[in-house]
Amino acid sequence: MQKSFIRLMFILLLVLGSVGSLWAQSNSKARQINYDVLRNGRVIGTHTLTFKPEGQQLRVIVDSDIRVKGVIFTWYTSDHHSEEIWQNNRLIWLTSFSNDNGKERRLLFEQTADKAKIIYNDNEKTTKPWILPSSLWHPDTIRQTVLLDTMKGRLRQIQVRSVGQETLMIGQQALLTQRYEITGDLKRQVWYDQSGDVAQVSFPASDGSIITIRRRSP
Repeated sequence: MQKSFIRLMFILLLVLGSVGSLWAQSNSKARQINYDVLRNGRVIGTHTLTFKPEGQQLRVIVDSDIRVKGVIFTWYTSDHHSEEIWQNNRLIWLTSFSNDNGKERRLLFEQTADKAKIIYNDNEKTTKPWILPSSLWHPDTIRQTVLLDTMKGRLRQIQVRSVGQETLMIGQQALLTQRYEITGDLKRQVWYDQSGDVAQVSFPASDGSIITIRRRSP
C-alpha cells in the first residue's frame, strides 16, 4: 500500500512538473487567449487573458465584458480589468478595476516575502504571503487553500479536488483536459489543457444560472 502511494505521488509530481515546464515555455513570449462567456449556453460576453513578458517579469492582463440583455433593456452589465505582475513564478503586484452593474470596485495588491497588502476601495489590510489570484490561469491554483478574489479583494478559503480527464469540444477540435472542482468560499469547475492553460471555467451565478467561460478555437 505504501509503495503504491509513493509511486502514485511520484507520477503526479512528474505530471505537474511537465505542465509547469510547458506553461513556462508558453509564456516566454507575448500571447493572448480569448474566451466566450455564456449564461445557460447563450453568449453574453467575452473574457481575455494577455501575457506580456517584460524582462524578468511577466505581466498578465485580464479583461472581461459581460452584458445580459432582456427583451427591452440590458438588466446586468459587468466590466473587469486587472493586471498582474509575476516574478520568479510569484505574484508580486496586482491591480484591478470592476464596474459590477454600477458598483465600482478597486483593488491594489502587493506582496513580498514578509507580507501581503490588500487595498480594496481605500480599505487596507495585511496578511501572510504568498497568495495566488482567483484568475485561475496559473497551474499552481490547484494546490492552493486560499485565493485572492480579484474583484472584491477578499481572501477565499477553498478546497480543490481532481475530477479526472475529460475531452472538451472547442469549436471543431477535441481537446483533452484535466478537470478540477473548487469548493468552499469560491465554487468553480476548471478544465486545464495539457499545456496548463485554462480551457473552460463553469460556476453558478447568484440567480441560479450557470456561467461558462469557454476558450475560443485557436
